Amino acid sequence: MRLLTTAWLLCLLLTASGSQAQPPHYSISVCADVPVNDQPERVYRRRETGHVFLILRKQLPADTSTLVWGFYPQHPIMSLFFRKVKSSLGSNDGRWYDASLTRPLTAAGYDSLCLLAQQLARRRYHLNRYNCYHYALAVFNHGAPLPIPVQSVRFPLPAGRGGSPVALYRWLRLTPPQAWPPGYVTSLQPAQAPGTQLSGSSLLAAAPSSTASSQ
Repeated sequence: MRLLTTAWLLCLLLTASGSQAQPPHYSISVCADVPVNDQPERVYRRRETGHVFLILRKQLPADTSTLVWGFYPQHPIMSLFFRKVKSSLGSNDGRWYDASLTRPLTAAGYDSLCLLAQQLARRRYHLNRYNCYHYALAVFNHGAPLPIPVQSVRFPLPAGRGGSPVALYRWLRLTPPQAWPPGYVTSLQPAQAPGTQLSGSSLLAAAPSSTASSQ
């Protein structure tokens, strides 16, 4: 997992939203990688907690720009002892996931969402109150006609309760198809995330590494 700076994220997002001769199609996906693939209601197994991350796309007939990233504690072990710790963004290129929800964005909605993603990345990571699940849902829900509700699940003792990919998977599974607004696409099938691309070229090799949250 490659750590990314929030400054690089904002640069990538705003560059990707530049003007084009033909209007692009924008979309955002939220993805749930549950800890136990064949037991999606299980919250934890063998130090694996799963992950919730985002895929942002700008599509043109001849090209697609894609960003795949999530929210992490800068030092994961510290989040087990101190609930509020410094955060980092991490690349989730090629990560497998178990469920996803995709919705379209307008050009204005795309720009607004990009700025919010950068602002929220400055927050500190909290195991129970602001982890990868909360960050991803806050970004995905921005301007959404059907926001995903934030729900908590019980962690193994003594961790208490908090957001988990299990909660997202459960909500996607239980929401009836007729509830989705036009343009929403849901999947409960395993899939692999694409790689981060901008104008057909991978950017991760040139991406600055690791930034800490400041709030």
